[in-house]
Amino acid sequence: MDDARKWFQQALGARADAFEAQLATLREGDEEGEAAIRHLARVILTPSGSYGFPMIYTAAKTVVDSAPDSLKKATEALVRTLRTESARAKRWAQTILIIGGDEAFNGDLLRELSTANREVLRAHTAAEALHILSERVVVSIVLNLFLPDQDGRAILARLQENPLTASIPVMILGRRVEDSVKEDSLFSQIEEVMENPTDPGEVAKWVNSRLRRARESLPEARRDPLTGLLNRASLREACERSVEQCKASREPAAFCLLAVNQVRQIINTYGAQAAEEVVRRVAGVLSRTLRASDTLGRWGVSEFGILFPGEDQFGASQAIRKAMESLKQESFTAPDGEPLALTLSAGVVVLSGESTVESAMDGADRFLFYAQSAEENAVVSSATDLPKPVEQILLILKDATIARVLKRLFQQEGFEVTHLSDAAAAIEAASGDRTFHLILTDEKISDQGGMDVLQEIRRLPRHTRAAVVMLVSPGSVDVAVRALELGANDYVMTPIAPIPFMARMRRLLSRGTVLDTRAGRILRVLVVDADRRVLLLAASALHQHGGFEVFLAADAQDASHRIPEVSPDLLLLVADLPEGQSAALLQRVRERVEAEETDVILLVEPGKPLPFDRSTVPRIAGQIQKPFNARELGGEILKILSLPPSLVPRHAAGDHLNREIQRIAQAGRAQA
Repeated sequence: MDDARKWFQQALGARADAFEAQLATLREGDEEGEAAIRHLARVILTPSGSYGFPMIYTAAKTVVDSAPDSLKKATEALVRTLRTESARAKRWAQTILIIGGDEAFNGDLLRELSTANREVLRAHTAAEALHILSERVVVSIVLNLFLPDQDGRAILARLQENPLTASIPVMILGRRVEDSVKEDSLFSQIEEVMENPTDPGEVAKWVNSRLRRARESLPEARRDPLTGLLNRASLREACERSVEQCKASREPAAFCLLAVNQVRQIINTYGAQAAEEVVRRVAGVLSRTLRASDTLGRWGVSEFGILFPGEDQFGASQAIRKAMESLKQESFTAPDGEPLALTLSAGVVVLSGESTVESAMDGADRFLFYAQSAEENAVVSSATDLPKPVEQILLILKDATIARVLKRLFQQEGFEVTHLSDAAAAIEAASGDRTFHLILTDEKISDQGGMDVLQEIRRLPRHTRAAVVMLVSPGSVDVAVRALELGANDYVMTPIAPIPFMARMRRLLSRGTVLDTRAGRILRVLVVDADRRVLLLAASALHQHGGFEVFLAADAQDASHRIPEVSPDLLLLVADLPEGQSAALLQRVRERVEAEETDVILLVEPGKPLPFDRSTVPRIAGQIQKPFNARELGGEILKILSLPPSLVPRHAAGDHLNREIQRIAQAGRAQA
């Protein structure tokens, strides 16, 4: 009874927020607001009487019994009562939960944190932690990601399902935390990440700094502190209510996941504070553009969730495109004064009475992945003609059952999947001409726990930028850490939960080349072709696509002079320059290619063999057939380089292109 009363008491502020949100809809003339307010009042009526809150009971009963014309006034009085009782809440012992980690370190941390009015609990496993969270009121969590029975991210997922726990400040401790793990949408709740902490005092200092704020905000925090929007848990709760309303009314609703595509690059270039300012301003644009009846919340680091009541995918898509147009009118500037051109991607699903929240979220996430792989400002739904994914998946797994399950999951979403159970065969496949965008291996594939396979893959130039994931069994902390140290981008603990697993894999794939430092900036391209018409067409096409700074050369000699001058990221080379010049030029750029400073794409005639042996020249990233489609050239290049279109930030300067064109024209006149 005491614990239940405590939970009720601590949730008073959140309940006041809920009433105020429905009051806003009531003031706008929404008839559903009245029904929602009466429902909320009935929910708190019985417990307020049972737990000894007579003032709340009286105010709630007044709301339930009030006539429509007096409902607004009665609700405002109830909100004031809830706020007053929340402020009068007696001080409770602050409970801190330490999950997993080194026993000796945790013992020292416990002693650092223990005080007379504070309770410090320890959980060795995820199961123990979830049990404690279901029984106790926790105000701060110190979480080790590597737990004996589950991935620590399972704890974060459970926290974000409940509005009362979604805002608990969490510190992550880990022997290694990869950037791709940090960018998981669940990590929007994380306030601090410490790798290999050695001083329990530093951890205790962080916890102490959060406790006062946590005590004040935990009961009332249903909103994202950065944007003021609903947090992920509250938005999920709204979706659950919407599904129930769909069942009752047989009217649809639409849910959208919307991502700001450049946030990751802004973090890498300018830091988290600059990215947060962008997210905050985008939230403002969305809030001003969407209807009052739409529900907007922050879903992840760079994602927003939007609930459109009464709309199908067409109505929701139209509203999102309107928001995209509004964003185009805004001016965004980086800390160094450079303009930031932002784009959005959106995935839309329709909710119905047969929907589950989990399936709806997964569908929106899948459509968002397709949108981020398409052109800028794309909105994808079930009404969109979905292209087959270009990404190829390689499974290097010994366990045939797990391989069969994963292969089916990827194939259901249209991916081309190759499964090999032999390490040597897998290395041979990865060494060939095919580019795999995502590679999954496990600790059973070789006698060395799969680490030799991982190292070999990372040595292959074609796959230095591929996303690699290690499957590990529960308790294999050392395997996961070692894999991350050797270049894996993420790890997954078995058994695998299909929906969160595929969400993480899509996120890795949508990152594009996770190790490519060129992502998010202008790509310098040197185009070499003796046909000046091809040069001009390519230059114009890449300039109009945006994100490319184009340099031109009409022969190998000119290109050789320009390479050290412009340091190109890409050499776009016609394969059949006269007198074997193409092969000779490739030999000159061998060092740059092997150092991964320059990629090479060949322009080839269809059906015509290459005039040189590919084994004698540096690695070729890919080929594009002539005549190429000018509108699609930029997209083809980015696909070959595994760079999503959304990572290209802005158009290169037009005056530079004019100088290049004039240079080629003058050279042509001189030869004539």
